[in-house]
Amino acid sequence: MTVVGIGRLAYYFAGQCMTKQVSTAEEAQAAGMADKVNRFMFERYGDIQVLAVQSAFSNPKVRTSLSKAEKDSILDKYVKTYLVYDSIAVFDINGNELARSSGPELPNHKDRTYFQEALKTGNAIISQPEVSKTTGKVVLHTAAPIKDQSTGQIIGVVRARMPVNMIEDVVRNFNINGEQYHLADASGKFFVALEKEQVGLSAKENFSAIA
Repeated sequence: MTVVGIGRLAYYFAGQCMTKQVSTAEEAQAAGMADKVNRFMFERYGDIQVLAVQSAFSNPKVRTSLSKAEKDSILDKYVKTYLVYDSIAVFDINGNELARSSGPELPNHKDRTYFQEALKTGNAIISQPEVSKTTGKVVLHTAAPIKDQSTGQIIGVVRARMPVNMIEDVVRNFNINGEQYHLADASGKFFVALEKEQVGLSAKENFSAIA
């Protein structure tokens, strides 16, 4: 049973497999899965940067000429085009919703860690897996500051929300031949696992790490 951690590769084996050496084939397969996940997430990093420079939000003339309904429609089209997000929204620098894809009105997002990080760094970010305060489901957020094309000042934040099951789809084919691969976040907790009851558990506490 193998765990791939975000940002690093680690191998965990249960029970009596503590002394078992990781085979070359297992290493290659785990590395292949890590590469596939990394490429998938790199695409998501690109998506949010594209959204951040969308004229409907960054160009002052276009921004003021469009109604909220028209801006909402633009975000809906992105959701339908990318096929991995369940929500895309734009907020002002105080966290108030300016536009959103289809769904209920969103609360103020100023307290969201990814929102503050995007404002503070001025760069696109990808959050660690977390429980959405809106849906209660485990998701990944990407966010990026929106800069006014005329002044260069940050005027808002765009964020996209992706359910972790989208990553599960990416790694599903690696759960073959009895070898189960898990994904762990930076804290070492599972956020993708074949056995759903293991999601949220600590990899270090439930498996014995080997070099």
